[in-house]
Amino acid sequence: MQPLFDITVHPTDLLEYGRTPFGGSLYRIVWSDSRLMKVRHLGKTIEMPMYDYLHGKWILERWLSAEQVVGMSRVAYEALIANSTLPQMAYPERGEYEYVLAFPQEVVVGAARKTIEHIEFQRNNLTAKDRKQIATENAAQKELAADAERNEILGKAMDRTEAEVRVLNEERAEAQEAAKPYIDWSEELERTHAHS
Repeated sequence: MQPLFDITVHPTDLLEYGRTPFGGSLYRIVWSDSRLMKVRHLGKTIEMPMYDYLHGKWILERWLSAEQVVGMSRVAYEALIANSTLPQMAYPERGEYEYVLAFPQEVVVGAARKTIEHIEFQRNNLTAKDRKQIATENAAQKELAADAERNEILGKAMDRTEAEVRVLNEERAEAQEAAKPYIDWSEELERTHAHS
């Protein structure tokens, strides 16, 4: 985890929403341009901007344990990435803060507190079954939206294809109409030769 003294942290105290096992705030607000992440690549550790797509914003972050971040123990993670040639995040021994929401400069504190309260309410007041149902519904809504988008794209492609077929048929009909005198003349010529 990036040392706190390297990060521009908003002065708002959010300890009321919980502490990490290491005594830090469970939530924090940081300046996007000050956040870095360590990545291992080909035996070297390099630092990269964490929010290179969000410049000049305050970011609400929530702390996660190492296993929540990578989804497995250190041993399993190290075994997984041992032979990888892709850049990998170093195992976050002390956990890591993850992105929750970005704010414009002028509405940081109130919006951050409301967001945290909403997250904590859901986390503390929903049963596992409720969370699973919400996740299933959200996934279904995303799938429906993706289906609608795919159908729209296909529909546009089909409309274009149907329009192209109509144009081709019209052009073919025009070409046949234009060629009709020649076809009639050619058929007449063939009949004349057949009778000769």
